[in-house]
Amino acid sequence: MKKITFYFSGHLKSAFFVILLIIGLFLNSFLSAFEIQQVYRGRKLVSQEPEASSRDSVVIFSEDFEDGLSGWTQEYKNGYVDWTLNDGGYNGHPSSAHSGSNNAFLFDGWGTGAGDQTRLISPEIDFGDNTSFPDLTLWLSQDSWQTYQDWIEVQYRNSEDDSWHTLNGYSFCYPDWHYIDDLPYLPDVGSTYQICILGDLEGGYGICIDDILITANNYYNKPGKPSDPTPDNGAVNIPLSTNLSWHNGGNTDSVEVFFGHDSLSQASIYLGPAIDTLSNSYIPDSLEYETVYYWNVVAMSEDFFVPSNTWHFQTAPEPFPGCQGFPVEENFDNGFENFNNNAYGNNIDWTLNNTLYTSSDSSAWNDYTANNNNLLTQTCYMDLTAKVNVYLQFNHIAKTQAEHDSCLVEISTDNGATWTKLPASTYMGLSNEYASDLCFWESSYDDWGTEDETPTNVWWKEEIFDLSSYNYSENALVRFRLVSDQVTEKYGWLIDDIEIKELLGYPDFSPDPTSFATTLDTNTTYDEILTISNNGNTDLLYTAVVNYPQSRADFFEDFESGIFPPAGWSEYFLGGSGQGWRYTTSSYHSPIHCTYHNDDDVSSPSEDWLVTTAISTTMDDTLYFWEKNKYMSGYYWYHGVWISTGSPNPDDGDFVELQEFSQSTSSWKKREIDLSAYNFQTIYIGFKYIGDYDTEWYIDDVGIDPGISDWLSLDGENYTEGTVSPLSSDEITVGYDTNGLDAGSYTGNIIFNHNAAGSPDTVTVNLNVIEGALLPPENVVITVADDSVHISWDAVDGANSYKIYLQDDPYATFPSGWTVEATGVTATSWCEDVSGSTKKFYRVTAVK
Repeated sequence: MKKITFYFSGHLKSAFFVILLIIGLFLNSFLSAFEIQQVYRGRKLVSQEPEASSRDSVVIFSEDFEDGLSGWTQEYKNGYVDWTLNDGGYNGHPSSAHSGSNNAFLFDGWGTGAGDQTRLISPEIDFGDNTSFPDLTLWLSQDSWQTYQDWIEVQYRNSEDDSWHTLNGYSFCYPDWHYIDDLPYLPDVGSTYQICILGDLEGGYGICIDDILITANNYYNKPGKPSDPTPDNGAVNIPLSTNLSWHNGGNTDSVEVFFGHDSLSQASIYLGPAIDTLSNSYIPDSLEYETVYYWNVVAMSEDFFVPSNTWHFQTAPEPFPGCQGFPVEENFDNGFENFNNNAYGNNIDWTLNNTLYTSSDSSAWNDYTANNNNLLTQTCYMDLTAKVNVYLQFNHIAKTQAEHDSCLVEISTDNGATWTKLPASTYMGLSNEYASDLCFWESSYDDWGTEDETPTNVWWKEEIFDLSSYNYSENALVRFRLVSDQVTEKYGWLIDDIEIKELLGYPDFSPDPTSFATTLDTNTTYDEILTISNNGNTDLLYTAVVNYPQSRADFFEDFESGIFPPAGWSEYFLGGSGQGWRYTTSSYHSPIHCTYHNDDDVSSPSEDWLVTTAISTTMDDTLYFWEKNKYMSGYYWYHGVWISTGSPNPDDGDFVELQEFSQSTSSWKKREIDLSAYNFQTIYIGFKYIGDYDTEWYIDDVGIDPGISDWLSLDGENYTEGTVSPLSSDEITVGYDTNGLDAGSYTGNIIFNHNAAGSPDTVTVNLNVIEGALLPPENVVITVADDSVHISWDAVDGANSYKIYLQDDPYATFPSGWTVEATGVTATSWCEDVSGSTKKFYRVTAVK
């Protein structure tokens, strides 16, 4: 490249200003070239590029990793992920090293969750006499995956006894190689100096480092390169009243600041003595909303000048107007009124769908494509400071690819400047996936399917979020955001009947009865009524789910101990070099942990076993566990459950297969295996995984029971929901089905989540199944005439007589807390004399 030299003369003022204007307009493009010599305001440019001539700089240290990581050490700050060598990054992100065929690479295979941090530490560096303006540059690539972004910090220390000090951090997405040349000059250099790259993995494609170079520049008064801009380079949502600030290096006598809409045509807005902060009043004209601005700083000493990088930021969107009223309602029947369908930055705008809806004739629909970020945002903010019990309710169908295309519900408390996902603590819906995913997709509900099903109007689900904890915000906003990856798009996200409303006062949750104790015959169905009363002064919202406690306490593993493998369990590695089974909190069935096998990319297929402790079976036991998986389409190799009555080591050959589990299920499913062929034996259960960069298999809540079928229902299902108005009640039909149950005692729970104090609540159901037991009498009628009470009922098949119980407290424990008033009653009616003002409660039972 040709060198360009500009000379200025005091006798050519007009030429001086013409050339100065050219430099002001095109400074950024000139300074991007190598080996440029310029004179600017009577000073010489000092090159910041790595190819600076040996006359002006001395190479102190260089590393291109072509000889491996020799001399480098590693230090785990969090987790145990190692820096390795690679030619590029994971799956072509980037496709090759910056130079040669090796670069340093930090990546966890998306296996251990966010937060792994490891330092890559250089050998000791001896600067000798070359201590003038030591400059560190390197090349970096760190591509994001969806919204997950890895990041690094560049740090130094004087010796091994010194603590680490941060020079700068980089948390932006760099899909390709990016030249890092904005670090401040290395301070306090000496003979035992070290630098390090602290990598933090947060779910992206990993971190790649290459071509590290340290040079010393032998200029006695070279100014330091301006760095550390505020706003941060690439920052968004910056207020219009912002000030520009930066950090000047040493020997800076004066600065010139350039600013404008274009990176190549910034105007000079300040020229004068060295300062580190420029007031907004110097910025020409008024800043505009949602606009990108570029700026840089030229540092000058007596003889030399050094320009900063060109930085940029984007101002905040125009503030939302205040809502005209509250509550907020949107059913899309008149188009998009209270929510904006074509937000700035949308890849695909929301449209109206006139085929699928829950009320009237339309809903909002996002028919997304690859790599989208599509927003449906409230058009006016809400003042929640005077509100209590505020709830967001909406209906939706999220038919997007599970684990890849996320449907997010987010809130802003600063008029749209920042947004956060609504946390699990605010969620009151029925999807058991939201707590771990903080989003919706097709596997959030089983009936949405995980293949290419087309939605119908029976798919609609109602969601409820409690926004009461945001009552400090004067300008809150809600939005719906669909984020997709690069492959496999499905029908999209449908939303209807959005409401943000206040439930004034406080609800009350009162179940009646608080527990059930019922005796039934085998092969019988029976219903009882559970009444939910609300004695408060605002709506009670509740969901109820059937839950069964474990029936074999002597063997149950939920992976909650914090020890892996669990006590008595073992791991065996029969092939490959995978990392085996692991303990994770990234997904779980209950409460917050499970085990899983990652989709490791290894040199040969892994065959990894997780084997239980010894189990002593009884009569006709059933093994059960909960499972889910990922990446089954095209990547499945083998998942299976095996059993041994001999050695727990699979290498000894005693294991036989019970069942292979090749079904695709991205939501938790309960699996059951009949163990009746192994009655009264000592067994080991083995979970066997084979694969190489294949599927992920999750296992939780492993136990043994007698194969109990679901015998308890709520309104005919295993869950129900409802809204109870103040001073009213709702009835739930509690159903029993003893078909398939042996005689014995059974326990079930009805778990209530609600918006009243004390949530959640549990109503326990105790069922006693007896061969030949009788059903309770039905249609019991009590009448009072004069001084007598008359009770009648329907005959019970198989009953020889009836027994009458008496109590003045209907909530007393039955039957121990009740008085037997009559026995051996063979008719279907009974009378008793009463006198005075007396309150009495009766129960009638059938006797065989």
